[in-house]
Amino acid sequence: MRRFLRAALALLTLPLLAGVVLLWHRSPDRADALFLFAPGGRLQGVASHRGQLLFCFSSADFGPDRAFTATTQTSSATEFDEVRKAVADNLGPQWARAGLQFGVSKADAFGVTGAKYALAVLPHWLVLLLVLPLPVPWLRHAREMRRRRTRRLCLTCGYDLRATVDRCPECGAAVPGAAA
Repeated sequence: MRRFLRAALALLTLPLLAGVVLLWHRSPDRADALFLFAPGGRLQGVASHRGQLLFCFSSADFGPDRAFTATTQTSSATEFDEVRKAVADNLGPQWARAGLQFGVSKADAFGVTGAKYALAVLPHWLVLLLVLPLPVPWLRHAREMRRRRTRRLCLTCGYDLRATVDRCPECGAAVPGAAA
């Protein structure tokens, strides 16, 4: 089960890493956004803009018919500058250091009664640094298994199997490719 989870984590993080690199590359000229509507139609989103990822979590309700839907949008970076300024203007007290920014909106954000949102801004490089180590154990395990196969070592314990026909004398595991 651990092996399966390790492989699944690696398979999920590798496309994520590739996507973040692609968005980072596009971010100086374009702004890419993904808007997700959670249960009840509450808007959540992530956008890539000028070297940063913006995560927004809101309580704005767009109705139950929008629940569990998503939409994407691409615009020029200069057009998105205006959107980003409007979002920043609605923020109350915020924390900003070294390219990181966190804040919560004032009450009734964008004129919607009761609507609030939280905003987190992270540089692309930080997201890469946080996600990059996740597939390392899987890649290390895959490399070790390939090394053991090419050197004809037991896949379970690493014992030398060149003089063995059907089972590992060390741990008793079956030798792959041995005649049954």
